[in-house]
Amino acid sequence: MPAAPPKNEGLLRNQEKDLWWWLQLVLGVAVMMGLVYAIFNSLKARHVRNRNAYFQHWGEDVLATRGHATDNELAEIVKLKRASSATQPIDDLANQQMQVDDSEGVAELQASLYIAYQRYDEAEELLIQTLKQQPDNRALKNQLLEVYEATNKTAAYDRLLEHLAERDAQAEAQKSHEHTPS
Repeated sequence: MPAAPPKNEGLLRNQEKDLWWWLQLVLGVAVMMGLVYAIFNSLKARHVRNRNAYFQHWGEDVLATRGHATDNELAEIVKLKRASSATQPIDDLANQQMQVDDSEGVAELQASLYIAYQRYDEAEELLIQTLKQQPDNRALKNQLLEVYEATNKTAAYDRLLEHLAERDAQAEAQKSHEHTPS
């Protein structure tokens, strides 16, 4: 009598090994995806915290309050300020004037950052370019004087100082002329 075929008692050993291998692979991929998701969320939360910290100290002097900030953090502050001034709605002349003042402040802030990190060539270039657009901006001229002094450019320093003195004298003369009775 021929032997009876063995009873089917579930999966064979090599099928069990293949199933175990696939189960390990799927579990490994799921764990890796979970790790990537957790890392992404932690980086996103850190970015949001940093951005909110910038907005909390928005009106303060960046160098005084965050003197330990890295170049990347300071660049992010400048970028956020520039973006916020570009997205504000302009309803009337007062808002438009405020918009111009914000952009002026960005140039001053950026020049201050360059000066603080002793990147005088970049500060000088930025200040000269901005002064071409805003020739009456006294704060920018004072920063340019600071750059000239730090880089020992005495001739340029003296010329700018003379120019400022002439402007002040003209302003005083015009004020005294307006106040004299006719």
